[in-house]
Order: sequence, then structure tokens, then C-alpha cells
Amino acid sequence: MIKKILFLLFFISGFCALLYQTVWLRLAFADFGVNTQVISVVVSVFMLGLVLGSFVGGRYSIQLAKKHKITSLYFYAFAEAGVGLGAFLVPKLFSLGHNWLLSFGETNSTLYLALSALVLSLAMLPWCFLMGTTIPLIMDYINRHLAKDKNGFSFLYLANTFGAMAGTLITALIFIESLGLKNTLFFAACLNFLIATMAIFLARKLKKNESETIENEEKNLWRLKDLNSKDKFILGLLFTTGFSSVGFEVIWNRLFTPILETSVYAFAFILF
Repeated sequence: MIKKILFLLFFISGFCALLYQTVWLRLAFADFGVNTQVISVVVSVFMLGLVLGSFVGGRYSIQLAKKHKITSLYFYAFAEAGVGLGAFLVPKLFSLGHNWLLSFGETNSTLYLALSALVLSLAMLPWCFLMGTTIPLIMDYINRHLAKDKNGFSFLYLANTFGAMAGTLITALIFIESLGLKNTLFFAACLNFLIATMAIFLARKLKKNESETIENEEKNLWRLKDLNSKDKFILGLLFTTGFSSVGFEVIWNRLFTPILETSVYAFAFILF
């Protein structure tokens, strides 16, 4: 039963994450121009937030749980609720940044592109960071309560990916057209708040003493300096894979836009 609830939570979480990325791209086009640079910045900031959030969430979730003597599900609920707040704040930050940039003159200048990238980064990064913390926080919970489950990460990643696929297509083809950008973001925020509520309910229902488990796990924290040359080589391969994959995403978007006639649909289909 717990696994089914977690699968549902991460399906919805993935759905919301890619809904945000799709809508934020559309808003970025409206405020900063329809060009490859905007797509590159949106995708890069989204991934940067996931990276930073994943690192911080994985590195410090055990210490936080130990310090406050509570399950990591509470931190997960906080992260999801924070993402929901981003649904209301990001459009306002885009609008403020757009008005600020108008004072710099030509919108096709190098300075304008650089400053628009800065605005997009500051507006999106905090919420993408919170998205990135979700998997390590839930994995921390699974490692304590479902210790015999050796496929926990794959299970969560599967749910998250299926949700992301659904969020991408449904947002681009249905929600934006029928609900509009503002209502689509409001719907996603409600889903994030629902996830947070469900996580808190699950945490209260399954509350137990975790102090001993935390003490044992703290000794196994991941440290880059402890990795051998083989481990670092594998990390290098994974870095190269990620670099190539997202690079293809940006390039394919530019190639398929003339065929699909709109950058939004090209972006959504390639992302799917």
C-alpha cells in the first residue's frame, strides 16, 4: 500500500514538474522572445535546479531528519508545497524582469540576451531546486521504512518519468489551449499542495522512532574524495551522457520547429 501511494505521489510530482517547464517556456517566449537562447536557458536552469536540489537533498536529508527527529516525508511535503508557490511567483518574476529589461533598449542585443538569461535563472532556480530535492528525500524514507526494497530508486524514477511524459503532452495539447496559462499553473499548484498534504498524512500515520537507523546510515554518506578512479570514470560517462542528451534536445527543437510550425509543440513532443 505504501509503495502504491509513493508511486502516485511521484507520478503527480513528475506531471507537475514538466507542466511547469512547458508553461514557463511559453511565458519566457512571451516576455523574452522566441529563440533558441531562451529554450537553452530554460532547459539549463531547470536541470541545474534538479542537480543542486538532488545533491543537497541527498547529502543533508539524514542530518536534517536526525536533528529534528522527524521523518524525511515532512521535508518532502515542504518541498512540494514550495514548488506549488512557484506557480504563482514565477510569472510575476518574469513580468518584473521583462519590464526591467525594456530600459536597456534593443531586445536583440547581446546585453539583453545575457540579462534575460539572468532573470530566467533567478526566477526559476529556487523552484527547480525544490523539485530536485524530492527524490533523495523520498529515497531516504524508503531506505528506512522499506529497507528490503532494492528497486526503490528505479520504482520512483519510473513513476516520475511516466508523470513527466503525461504532463508534457497534456499540458501542450490540452491544458494550455483549454484552460490558459494562468489556470494551468493554478491547477498544478493545487496538485503540489495535494501531494504535500498526502505526504504529511502518510508521515503521521507511519510515525516511528528512526534515530537508530539514522545513526547507522550517517556513516555511509557519499563523499567525492572517497571514490576510486573507476567510480570517477563512471561518473564521467554519466556526465557525458547527460550533456549529449540535453544538447540533442535543444538542437532537435530547432530542427523540428519549422516542421511542426511552433516551438512550443516541437519542444513538448521532443521532451515527451
